[in-house]
Amino acid sequence: MMFSTMPMSVGAEDSGGVQASESTVAISPSSPVEGGSATIILTLYNSNNFEAEDVEYAFYWNAISPSQRLLQSTVDVPAQSPVDVSFIKSGLTEGDHKVWITFDYNSAGEQSFYKEIFVTGLPDLEATKIETSPTELKSGDSVLVSTEVSNTGSQDAAESRLQIDLGEDSEILDVPSIIAGESVWVNHTMTAPSAGTHEFTVTLDLDDAIIEADEDNVFSSSLLVEERMDIYHLGELSVAVSENSLQGPWTISGTLARIGGSGVSEVPMRFEIEDDDGNNIVIPPFNVNISGGSNAQQSWSHDLLYEFISTLSPGNHEITVAIDPYGTANFLQERIDNDRISAYFNKYQIPDVSLDPNAIPSNSKVNSGTNVEWTVSITNNGDIEVQGKLIYTWEGQTVDENSQPIISIGPGSNYLWQKTLPTESGAHKAEFEAEWRPTPSSYDALSQNSYANGSVDVKAQLRLTWSMTSMELVDSDSEPAEFPLIAGEDYTVSIKLSSQETGNVNYSCENEIGEEFGNINVEVSTFGQIVTLECTFTASAPYTNINLIPDDLAVGDVQSWNWDSKESSSNVADEAGSMTFQTAAMIAVICVILIAILIAALILTREVEEEVERDIFDYCPACDGELKGGEDRCHWCSFNLKKARKQFHDCESCGESIPDLLANCPYCGVQQDVSKYFEQREKRVVQKEEIPLQEEEEIDPETIHAAGYEDFDAAVKEFGYDSDDLEEHWDENIAKAEAEVEAAYDRRIAEEEVD
Repeated sequence: MMFSTMPMSVGAEDSGGVQASESTVAISPSSPVEGGSATIILTLYNSNNFEAEDVEYAFYWNAISPSQRLLQSTVDVPAQSPVDVSFIKSGLTEGDHKVWITFDYNSAGEQSFYKEIFVTGLPDLEATKIETSPTELKSGDSVLVSTEVSNTGSQDAAESRLQIDLGEDSEILDVPSIIAGESVWVNHTMTAPSAGTHEFTVTLDLDDAIIEADEDNVFSSSLLVEERMDIYHLGELSVAVSENSLQGPWTISGTLARIGGSGVSEVPMRFEIEDDDGNNIVIPPFNVNISGGSNAQQSWSHDLLYEFISTLSPGNHEITVAIDPYGTANFLQERIDNDRISAYFNKYQIPDVSLDPNAIPSNSKVNSGTNVEWTVSITNNGDIEVQGKLIYTWEGQTVDENSQPIISIGPGSNYLWQKTLPTESGAHKAEFEAEWRPTPSSYDALSQNSYANGSVDVKAQLRLTWSMTSMELVDSDSEPAEFPLIAGEDYTVSIKLSSQETGNVNYSCENEIGEEFGNINVEVSTFGQIVTLECTFTASAPYTNINLIPDDLAVGDVQSWNWDSKESSSNVADEAGSMTFQTAAMIAVICVILIAILIAALILTREVEEEVERDIFDYCPACDGELKGGEDRCHWCSFNLKKARKQFHDCESCGESIPDLLANCPYCGVQQDVSKYFEQREKRVVQKEEIPLQEEEEIDPETIHAAGYEDFDAAVKEFGYDSDDLEEHWDENIAKAEAEVEAAYDRRIAEEEVD
């Protein structure tokens, strides 16, 4: 607000001491333009010596009337001072105009006056007409948009640009210069959007290159687009394939729908599947015909063949069906955003059925004729169930495929096939082979790993079984033997044996004390052969024991017989003194020679007292316990002395082999550490308990009788003896029995030493 201390001129209007005039009105800018605005400034002066309160004032445009009033208000004016009030007038129009001002103070009388203002004119571009043709349109048709651009201003308009926005289509066009008051047409062909009523806009002076009286340059119009035929997918897409089918075909099915059309429409379609690199696999298109009225539907199905996706990796893949993928159809659609539909299908890996190459037998070594249980592990490495048969060959014979059951194995599962099979006769190597054969409707990717094999060693163990009913016993005249047998007489026993397998075995025919009467070789060369064993032996009294012993007990059992026997009268000496003089003299000479040999041996083997002590009282090398000599085991620690006597080592000094029991080397005399060659044991000390002897009543030997002496005469007669004969030759028989026992013991000791 601006204040002036100068009084008003004489020609100023005055109301109660408040003064104003045309000269106190200012217009800014001084040369306003059309369409612009101007600020009107009024200065009121209070000539009074007091403040003028509530001075009323008003602004009017071109005339004083309520409809033309721009502003009405009040203001306080200090004494002897001016006050400025203002108003902004916008939307100026070209030409001469008057700004009328009224004011009144304290009802002293309203004063009025005006201020002239000139508004300079500008160009003004307007879209006076927007037309489209043709009047009937469908989506996708070409539409001509014609715009009449008029310059309604008072000044010429320079060149400019306009923009047309129709649906998703937008075009910018050039507009030539337009003389004030003139018009030009701007025409452009565009594509009709989808069906419906669309508002589209035309924007003039797009770049604001022209200063206009009215800068609102956006103009709109409407466009009616009728619905065009549209083909789209109805519902969902389905994929079908035979159960457990790995190579299809996959049947793709769906439904097409058409609206807004008529007659027959041939619809090109294509499957779209991306390969492992993200590129579409080349698959030939196919056509589906749809017919009917404005609303029609058509179901369709088409096979996806394995040959087109053979290189596609196994897994779950997306398949898309596209309508008119190449834009070659003889029709235009209302929309294309509904031309694709997708679904998923599984491509399974062809399963590989593999066998563990090692067929497992229940035993790697068996006897012929025994059973072997074979186990084969079968694995399905695929994602679907497989079916097949395991065909095996055993002992050169292949099983009939039709006789074998079908085996079903689930995806990723393992199956154990087991079969018990008998071995054939004879020693041989039994071979087993197995092969997996899929059924015609099943799969096996690699046949090379569908085999398994194994073998077992079959031993032909000869087995002989005694036929007890075939046993015969004859005397030296080949007559059936009579019992009891006669001691000293020769008899022949024969028996048959049935055989299994083939082979050789030796039978020893001997009595209970090991006296051998013969060694019989048995050779079985054919299966089921019957063999006969014969053994001729000499009977002995009071009984005869005969054993047929095989040298391999795995072949058969030992067969034994015990027969009662008796002495013949010719084998009993008539009297004790019947020995001839020549025999007695020979025995005497032999005794003298033996005594001489003994004396010479004693002289030659004399030793010092310490050595004698060592020989007689030997010591155990394991526990150092005192021995009496001749023991096979130490009675202090149970050490095996018999085995120790057979052990040798090399002398560390001279290298000669000497017994481990020697304390000094007999070759070089170096002392030997006997203890390091034998396990050291702890000597057991046996506590002896003294028990006093009990006095026993002396018994007359004549009154002692063996138990069971009653009926003794009758009992011995059953064995073929007479009690008087036994009494006379009792001592001789005892001596003979003792000799036989000692001979048997010597043979046993000899066998142990050989072992």
